[in-house]
This record gives sequence, structure tokens and C-alpha cells, in this order.
Amino acid sequence: MAARAEWLSSLGYASLAIDFRGHGESDLATRTNGYREARDAQAALAWLKERQNGAPVAVLGISLGGAASLIGEAGLLPADALILQAVYPDLRSAIRNRIAQRLPAPLPTILEPMLSLQTLIRIGIAPSRLSPRDGLSRFKGPVLVMGSTGDESTTAAETRALFAALRGDRSLWLVDAGDHAAMCDLDDGLYRAVIASFLRRTIGVPDVRPAEE
Repeated sequence: MAARAEWLSSLGYASLAIDFRGHGESDLATRTNGYREARDAQAALAWLKERQNGAPVAVLGISLGGAASLIGEAGLLPADALILQAVYPDLRSAIRNRIAQRLPAPLPTILEPMLSLQTLIRIGIAPSRLSPRDGLSRFKGPVLVMGSTGDESTTAAETRALFAALRGDRSLWLVDAGDHAAMCDLDDGLYRAVIASFLRRTIGVPDVRPAEE
């Protein structure tokens, strides 16, 4: 994310990249598939809004980061625009897909409930509550949904389902970028062109005039 933040900054957009709790250089913490990580996203957005005097803010959420924008305890992240990259549609599908990459049918269907229902014990909510697709249906701002046709963790069909949940200003970009990890890491010239075009159209062109001395 640091390279993306530096690139966006070079375009004139003030940029903030964070480590969620339990990720990166943050302290160890229970991972909650975006549910409690949303607290970190909320705090980061509020801080950036204040620093930028209320200017429009777009959120680039990759995989769990996108989920944290949509399923938190406080509801949707109050962003002005969203870019969702390789974001799972609902927890049960995400778990089933990952089992299916390792074990043959019918084991994914049999084993998935045993893992999904652990959310009741670990964080006190039903797995159905962890559904970025449901959250996205309530988001009112512009959204760019991105995914890879080669991603077996978040399939192209599931990416299209996220896109279909939107009723407002929506854009879909599907590319053959490889598996889930490769899609999360995607940062080539075309990718940057798509994002830059979306940002200019939705939150505006940055004022890059030099500060007065």
C-alpha cells in the first residue's frame, strides 16, 4: 500500500495507508474478517477528513480492507467514494472457496459451516452479518469494483455479484491478473490509469498549486 500511497500523493491526493489491528506492524489482535478492523478504518477516515478540512475522501479497500469499509459495527464507512479490489461477497462463500482450493467436493460444503459458525463464539455475531455485498447495497456514493478472472478465492462471478448489488454510480473492472494474492498486489500502469480516472471523476482533480511562501 505504501507504493500506491506514494503514487497517489504524486498526483496531488493526500494519502494515508494504515496497518489494521493484528496486521503488518500493529500489535497482535484477533482477526475478525473486517468486522472490528472497521474501527481502524473509521478512525483513519475521520483523521484524514479533519486534516484535509472536510475534502472528499475515497477509500481503496483491498480484500479484507474493502470488507472493513462495509461490515463494521458502526455500519458503512462514510467515504465519498469506494474502490473495492478483490473483496469477498460474504464470509461463507469466502471460506468455502478457500477450502475448495485444497480439498475436493463435497468437503468444502461439509466443512464450511464448521468454520463459519465459529464467528458466534469468537466475536459474538452470526456469519451472515459478515456480508460486504449486503453492506454495499446500502452505500450511496460512487463505487469501482475490481477483480481478477483467475481469482479462485473471490471469483469473477462473486465480483460481478458485488457490482450487481449497487444501484447508483458504479463501475466494474475485471482483468486476468492471476490468483487472489496477485490481484491484491496488482499495481501496473493500466491499473493506475483506471483508478486515477475514477478518482478524478468522483472526488475531483487535486489542487496542486504550490503553497505560498
